Amino acid sequence: MKIRYSDSTNEIEINPSRNDLLNLSNKLLEDGAQITATIEENSKAAPYERFLSGIKVKVLPKELVEFQVTSNDRLLIKGDRHKLSMLCEVLLSLTEDWSIGEYPTYKHLHIEHLTFDYLSSNSIPIVVVYA
Repeated sequence: MKIRYSDSTNEIEINPSRNDLLNLSNKLLEDGAQITATIEENSKAAPYERFLSGIKVKVLPKELVEFQVTSNDRLLIKGDRHKLSMLCEVLLSLTEDWSIGEYPTYKHLHIEHLTFDYLSSNSIPIVVVYA
Protein backbone atom coordinates (compact mmCIF):
# COMPACT_ATOMS: atom_id res chain seq x y z
CA MET A 1 0.00 0.00 0.00
CA LYS A 2 1.28 3.44 -0.88
CA ILE A 3 0.16 6.54 1.00
CA ARG A 4 0.86 9.96 -0.48
CA TYR A 5 0.34 13.31 1.25
CA SER A 6 0.21 16.89 0.07
CA ASP A 7 1.15 19.52 2.66
CA SER A 8 -0.06 22.33 0.41
CA THR A 9 -3.57 20.94 -0.17
CA ASN A 10 -3.76 18.84 3.03
CA GLU A 11 -4.97 15.76 1.11
CA ILE A 12 -4.05 12.09 1.27
CA GLU A 13 -4.18 9.40 -1.42
CA ILE A 14 -4.06 5.72 -0.51
CA ASN A 15 -3.26 3.06 -3.16
CA PRO A 16 -4.08 -0.32 -1.59
CA SER A 17 -4.27 -3.84 -2.98
CA ARG A 18 -7.23 -6.05 -2.12
CA ASN A 19 -5.20 -7.68 0.68
CA ASP A 20 -4.23 -4.23 1.99
CA LEU A 21 -7.90 -3.25 2.22
CA LEU A 22 -8.79 -6.48 4.02
CA ASN A 23 -5.87 -6.03 6.44
CA LEU A 24 -6.73 -2.38 7.09
CA SER A 25 -10.38 -3.26 7.74
CA ASN A 26 -9.31 -5.86 10.31
CA LYS A 27 -6.85 -3.51 12.03
CA LEU A 28 -9.20 -0.50 12.21
CA LEU A 29 -10.95 -1.87 15.27
CA GLU A 30 -7.68 -2.56 17.17
CA ASP A 31 -6.49 0.30 19.36
CA GLY A 32 -2.80 0.88 18.71
CA ALA A 33 -2.71 -1.20 15.52
CA GLN A 34 -0.06 -0.22 13.00
CA ILE A 35 0.37 -0.93 9.30
CA THR A 36 3.54 -0.22 7.33
CA ALA A 37 3.21 1.43 3.93
CA THR A 38 5.37 0.79 0.88
CA ILE A 39 7.85 3.47 -0.13
CA GLU A 40 9.72 2.47 -3.27
CA GLU A 41 13.26 3.75 -3.55
CA ASN A 42 13.63 6.56 -6.11
CA SER A 43 9.87 6.79 -6.64
CA LYS A 44 8.12 10.12 -6.77
CA ALA A 45 5.05 11.04 -4.73
CA ALA A 46 3.83 13.43 -7.46
CA PRO A 47 1.34 15.00 -7.75
CA TYR A 48 1.51 14.78 -3.96
CA GLU A 49 4.58 16.03 -2.09
CA ARG A 50 5.65 13.06 0.02
CA PHE A 51 4.96 9.51 1.08
CA LEU A 52 3.68 8.53 4.52
CA SER A 53 5.34 5.57 6.23
CA GLY A 54 2.21 3.83 7.47
CA ILE A 55 -1.01 3.92 9.44
CA LYS A 56 -1.69 3.99 13.17
CA VAL A 57 -5.12 3.39 14.71
CA LYS A 58 -6.42 4.98 17.90
CA VAL A 59 -9.84 3.93 19.24
CA LEU A 60 -11.50 6.80 21.10
CA PRO A 61 -14.99 6.19 22.50
CA LYS A 62 -17.71 8.64 21.40
CA GLU A 63 -15.42 10.38 18.89
CA LEU A 64 -16.08 10.89 15.18
CA VAL A 65 -13.55 9.32 12.81
CA GLU A 66 -10.67 11.61 11.97
CA PHE A 67 -7.67 11.28 9.63
CA GLN A 68 -4.52 13.16 10.67
CA VAL A 69 -0.86 13.15 9.68
CA THR A 70 1.49 12.63 12.63
CA SER A 71 4.85 14.31 13.16
CA ASN A 72 6.58 11.03 12.22
CA ASP A 73 4.83 10.86 8.82
CA ARG A 74 2.13 8.31 9.64
CA LEU A 75 -1.57 8.47 8.87
CA LEU A 76 -3.44 8.44 12.17
CA ILE A 77 -6.98 7.09 11.96
CA LYS A 78 -8.88 7.66 15.17
CA GLY A 79 -12.45 7.46 16.37
CA ASP A 80 -15.17 5.48 18.09
CA ARG A 81 -15.17 1.71 17.41
CA HIS A 82 -18.71 1.78 15.96
CA LYS A 83 -17.87 4.66 13.63
CA LEU A 84 -14.60 2.97 12.61
CA SER A 85 -16.62 -0.15 11.74
CA MET A 86 -18.72 2.01 9.38
CA LEU A 87 -15.48 3.07 7.69
CA CYS A 88 -14.49 -0.62 7.45
CA GLU A 89 -17.71 -1.38 5.56
CA VAL A 90 -16.99 1.38 3.05
CA LEU A 91 -13.42 0.14 2.51
CA LEU A 92 -14.55 -3.47 2.16
CA SER A 93 -17.09 -2.46 -0.49
CA LEU A 94 -14.14 -1.59 -2.74
CA THR A 95 -13.05 -5.23 -2.72
CA GLU A 96 -16.33 -6.40 -4.27
CA ASP A 97 -16.26 -7.31 -7.95
CA TRP A 98 -17.96 -4.53 -9.87
CA SER A 99 -16.76 -5.73 -13.28
CA ILE A 100 -19.05 -5.43 -16.23
CA GLY A 101 -18.47 -8.38 -18.51
CA GLU A 102 -14.80 -8.58 -19.36
CA TYR A 103 -14.09 -4.98 -18.32
CA PRO A 104 -12.77 -4.52 -14.77
CA THR A 105 -13.95 -1.48 -12.83
CA TYR A 106 -11.47 1.11 -11.61
CA LYS A 107 -12.49 2.19 -8.10
CA HIS A 108 -11.90 5.68 -6.81
CA LEU A 109 -13.43 6.76 -3.49
CA HIS A 110 -13.35 10.13 -1.74
CA ILE A 111 -13.73 9.91 2.03
CA GLU A 112 -14.41 13.35 3.42
CA HIS A 113 -16.58 15.07 5.99
CA LEU A 114 -19.29 16.23 3.58
CA THR A 115 -19.78 12.70 2.22
CA PHE A 116 -19.78 10.59 5.40
CA ASP A 117 -21.51 11.80 8.58
CA TYR A 118 -19.31 9.66 10.86
CA LEU A 119 -16.27 11.79 9.93
CA SER A 120 -15.07 14.77 11.91
CA SER A 121 -15.08 18.15 10.17
CA ASN A 122 -11.39 18.38 11.21
CA SER A 123 -10.51 15.27 9.21
CA ILE A 124 -8.08 15.41 6.29
CA PRO A 125 -9.77 14.33 3.03
CA ILE A 126 -8.73 10.88 1.80
CA VAL A 127 -8.85 9.48 -1.72
CA VAL A 128 -8.66 5.69 -2.03
CA VAL A 129 -7.60 4.51 -5.47
CA TYR A 130 -8.05 0.77 -5.95
CA ALA A 131 -7.64 -1.04 -9.23
